[in-house]
Amino acid sequence: MIVIVNNASWHKYASLNWHHMTVCYLPAYSPDFNPIEVYGEFLRSDFLLAIFQRQSKNLLRSSVHCTSVGGSIRLMPLVVFCQ
Repeated sequence: MIVIVNNASWHKYASLNWHHMTVCYLPAYSPDFNPIEVYGEFLRSDFLLAIFQRQSKNLLRSSVHCTSVGGSIRLMPLVVFCQ
């Protein structure tokens, strides 16, 4: 059996049992073999950060509203995380 994997560190753990298998490692950056890598930089950019910040602000507003009407939501971890 041939197993094709990337060079992630967990693929190289000594505890992995690759017996009876041939392991082929992909090159470190190989968009020809993994087309999604082309979009990696875009997804790691400010695009996802902007979405996360907008959603976390909405969640914080909802939490504040729930607390103001008698709820018991703990806000401190969320406030620290959003700053």
